[in-house]
Amino acid sequence: MRFSLGALLTLSSAPAPPPVFAQSPSPSPGGEIEARISRGELGAAIELGVALLPEHGADPALREQLGRAYFLLSEAIEERDGPAAEVDAARRAALAHLAAARQHSPASPARIFLAMATLHHHLGEFAEAERVASDGLSSRPEDALLRGARARARGELGAWTAAIEDWDAALRANPSDVEAAIARAEAWVQLGKPCDAAERLVLACIAPGGSALTREDWRTHYNIGRCWLLCRRYEEAIAPLDRAAELAPRNGMVAIERAENLYRVGRIAEATEALDRWLADDAALERPQRLQAFYRRGRIAAAAGDVARARSAFEETLFLDPAHEGALSGLGALLRSAGETVRATELLERFRRLSPIALDLRTAEQAIRRQPSDPRPRLKRIELLLSIPEPAGARPELEDFARRFPRHRSLAELWSRLEIIERANAPGGPR
Repeated sequence: MRFSLGALLTLSSAPAPPPVFAQSPSPSPGGEIEARISRGELGAAIELGVALLPEHGADPALREQLGRAYFLLSEAIEERDGPAAEVDAARRAALAHLAAARQHSPASPARIFLAMATLHHHLGEFAEAERVASDGLSSRPEDALLRGARARARGELGAWTAAIEDWDAALRANPSDVEAAIARAEAWVQLGKPCDAAERLVLACIAPGGSALTREDWRTHYNIGRCWLLCRRYEEAIAPLDRAAELAPRNGMVAIERAENLYRVGRIAEATEALDRWLADDAALERPQRLQAFYRRGRIAAAAGDVARARSAFEETLFLDPAHEGALSGLGALLRSAGETVRATELLERFRRLSPIALDLRTAEQAIRRQPSDPRPRLKRIELLLSIPEPAGARPELEDFARRFPRHRSLAELWSRLEIIERANAPGGPR
């Protein structure tokens, strides 16, 4: 699908160039392209570059400039919540020009490989991202950015041990790289070793000799605390999560994980207060964070015997996600204990129907968090919810999908399927 020329020409500004292109040269036949990119005139830069192609199409510098312009265009469209098809089209165009730059210059600079690996990753083509990064590393084995690009691709492919090797190399080249340290820790978590992850993060970022930059980064402390929490060393998680909260007082995920840990160490009143404070601040939490906060509020209240608060929190969770397994189970159990057997049975039956697809739903949700602009994991969740007889949760998910991807080719079919199922489930509908 093509994006319109109007969209290219009306973009008035663009994000700052990513590191992959920070030092790209201005091609001799198209020095004006660089000036237009610098002014944020991406459509004009692309128009000029395309006009130069018949005469200078074999110039690798011109091809790189066009690749860069399309790369930045994709970022600009995504930043404006533009249609995903247009974002992907710009990425495909960037890849085509960068591939041409490689073809016309066998000794391509590392930034070409890095940009191509990044674009493949954004498009969900993780095997291609790994291959391109490996090509670049064949002549630059110490390049930390290419190591990181390959590690990310390997992580998406489930090759966590190989990813750790790349993150180790990236950290040897740049010990102050917080993102690399955190990503390596996540790989250890995925291997089922959260305690190892926490210990390595402490050594890399907090211990004497670690970078002062990493010690003052809230992400370092948050991830150390999260890893201690995952391996059930709750007392050790207290200090890093407290420090993360000091450094990032308005970060929702820090507040939620800190409240969870306070609950685990028996400081239930403090955990309740922390979550209530955040849930009262509508601007502080986005929908996924509100969902997590309400669900954890319900669990904490239920454990403390506060049935009214637990019930309210679980109801709020189900309002945000009618297919939330934990809230269905938790609220169903509360209602059954209170003697409200009809609704309790309905909720627990819905939970039973969701159980066979629960793991796939969680996997899709994790993929959505990693790649929010990729429609495929969202489609997977919707398909899973439509696969059960009474697809509670499918409508809000589909409404959100339609808002994000208004031109997606699957929308008409999905709406039709949902409406057929809803009519069948309506009182008096066909069975």
